[in-house]
Amino acid sequence: PGFQTVNADDDEEDDTSPYIINGKVTKRCNIPYIVKLKIFRSTRSVTYCSGSLLDNYHVLTAGHCILKKKVKTIRVDVIIRTKRKIKRFRVKDWVIHKGYKFGTILVNDIAVLTLKKPVQYNACVKPIRLPRKDDHITRVCTISGWGFTKGR
Repeated sequence: PGFQTVNADDDEEDDTSPYIINGKVTKRCNIPYIVKLKIFRSTRSVTYCSGSLLDNYHVLTAGHCILKKKVKTIRVDVIIRTKRKIKRFRVKDWVIHKGYKFGTILVNDIAVLTLKKPVQYNACVKPIRLPRKDDHITRVCTISGWGFTKGR
């Protein structure tokens, strides 16, 4: 349990989040569902978020990352660690939860992206395992993303 951060060396750019601190570096294959979203709001404005592969065509992410009226395009980067390559996927469409509310507390802060082409699975790229409806979650969870391993 705790925070896991993907090593920035796996990435082409240093887009490490200042909001995740004291994380632990993990190997890419330990979190095979994680993807990086690169959200273009204009020619000069780019935002990064994490997402989780739901299946070959769908990515789960936070609604606040992709408020529709502000987004120009979204690119999903899947890091294929076994080949030291980054596969890029364009997003065809996205849906933000109907009950999403932005404020001090984010309500229904969830969105699903649909990719134009399917992601191919391998040992280091797999969909996230979500709990079933009848599962009783009583354990501590782990949060994954790109962040710092030392506090600042």
